[in-house]
Amino acid sequence: MSPNQNSPVTDIKPIGVKPNQNKDQVFKDAKNVRPAARGVEQSKVKKLTPHAVSRDSKEYLVDNLSMLIASGVSVGEALDTIGKEMPSKKVREVIAEMRNKVDEGSAFWLALRDSGILNTSSVAIIHAGEESGRLSENLHVVAEQIHKSNMMTAKVRSALMYPAFLIVLLVLVGSGIGLFLLPKLADIFKGLNMKLPWYTTALIGFGQFWGKWGLLITVLFFVLLTIVVLLSLYTKTGKKVSEILLFHIPGVNQLLYQSEISRFGFILGSLLEAGLPVVEALDSLADSMATTRYRNIIAKMKVSIEEGNTFATTFERITDKKAFTGPIRQLIVSAEKSGNLSETLLKLSKLYEDKAEITAKNLETMIEPIILVLIAIGVLFVALAVIVPIYSLIGGLQPNN
Repeated sequence: MSPNQNSPVTDIKPIGVKPNQNKDQVFKDAKNVRPAARGVEQSKVKKLTPHAVSRDSKEYLVDNLSMLIASGVSVGEALDTIGKEMPSKKVREVIAEMRNKVDEGSAFWLALRDSGILNTSSVAIIHAGEESGRLSENLHVVAEQIHKSNMMTAKVRSALMYPAFLIVLLVLVGSGIGLFLLPKLADIFKGLNMKLPWYTTALIGFGQFWGKWGLLITVLFFVLLTIVVLLSLYTKTGKKVSEILLFHIPGVNQLLYQSEISRFGFILGSLLEAGLPVVEALDSLADSMATTRYRNIIAKMKVSIEEGNTFATTFERITDKKAFTGPIRQLIVSAEKSGNLSETLLKLSKLYEDKAEITAKNLETMIEPIILVLIAIGVLFVALAVIVPIYSLIGGLQPNN
């Protein structure tokens, strides 16, 4: 017997689950089930928002819960122990509320669902583990899922932030030269009363313009950049527009495709391996995808599978062929026919995780020399615009001339 079955939590049948009720019906009724009430008084602790808990805290919570429960510690005691280690006061309060619900007879997965700490796919895996007596094992799967998601997100951000940092640095250096160097050079060359090359004339004109408006333009640029970043992070329209732009940038779009396919394979494979029906697994998966594009596709897949269609028919209905290429579709269709869907999806996830890692490294390697070449061209242009007139002036001062 699993150690989880001896704990006071796993011996309690989740509310709404009847004897002999089939597994599909359990998961269909799960979303409509409310946790055990605490008498007349309702919980005063508000549900956490998705960004209220850091990725590292989520991974720490689930990983340690898995280890403690596997060693025979009850869920309530494990929550109490881990909750005290959380850095955020709100998270500590929510975990304390979870323990109260569990001690009062609520199923652990229900308390976890109402806390808002984890997404629906993670809660679904934990629900399946609590039902089957494999809570600690499924918690470990969730911890691995969170870890992989964190690593994938970190790779994507690293690949995007490095060139963004170089571009911002280029703007700052260029603005500094335009504000402090070019106006002085413009004044010097204006007083020479000599014919200047076109590039020097262009540089002088730009220097005069930037000396007058450069500071204002630089400030406005960074204000607009901050607004764009905030809109892309916290508004639906901003996220949609930023995703469309990213999916059209060569190299970046390939990284996004690979990371989303890897996430799709691992989460769906883990959910199916945990015993969830395909429809419920896809429903949970839709909330776990990183981009709106893939969330919409998964939602359409869920509706199609719910109607009784196979993955082959479902993929034919999806017009976005780039999201799932031909080989990926064929692999999933063949795995469905052979009955090895979860195993194949997990292998697919590992394959595309490795591809995404290589793409992220190549992207950094490719963008760095491009930025350096642009900087070199700018430096060369300024150097020629300054040195050639000075050289001509020195030549004109020679005694023979």
